[in-house]
Amino acid sequence: MPFEILPVLEIMIEFYRRPRAPARFQRYLALLTDPATGDIALPIGLYNPMARGHVLEKLEEFAALDAETIMAATAKEIAPRETVDRRFQVALSLADDIGGGWTNRYTTDYAARFQFRAMLRRGFRTPLFWASEAVTVDLIAERTREELRRTIYQCEHGEPKTLEEHVRQEAFAAGAADAAPPPGPLQDLYDARRGAADHPTIFAFLYGDAAARELGYPALCPQT
Repeated sequence: MPFEILPVLEIMIEFYRRPRAPARFQRYLALLTDPATGDIALPIGLYNPMARGHVLEKLEEFAALDAETIMAATAKEIAPRETVDRRFQVALSLADDIGGGWTNRYTTDYAARFQFRAMLRRGFRTPLFWASEAVTVDLIAERTREELRRTIYQCEHGEPKTLEEHVRQEAFAAGAADAAPPPGPLQDLYDARRGAADHPTIFAFLYGDAAARELGYPALCPQT
């Protein structure tokens, strides 16, 4: 099996029990970075180091469900593939979409799904959860499964460039047989733009025109 769990829950719970003071941020940097190499030691870059108590409460919910055991069991379901000859450490990641400006939900989600080549090179994978969402056993398993399938997909195909490649990756992550949207306006839009390689078009298709406008991107459907 190319995936093994890198336990971070207890580490991050202990971290967030520290006072919100400069010393906490220094501790965050010490956890994140290997002093000998300056590279990533623990893949916690999406955690908000100065988050308030809601992040600690959410991590305690994960711990109460034994989330890392669920992740390990889910990883065992992923069949080995000859095309993936490396091992990856899998660590739970929690983004703070409640507590202010550290995290933009849409750009963070896009980067986590599609732009993880640097983490892939380092041998880390980080299933992403959100501070605002309800934690369940099914969610933990599903999010982990999707992340590991994305890892396999990019090991075989690289980062997606066109809209079609983005949609194919996410279909593979979801275990779907057909990458195309169901018949209707969305499929028509997809068929017209599937070869697009510009980020604004891809982003608007995946996240909607409202999210695109937040970043100053043009809407795909200007009337919406």
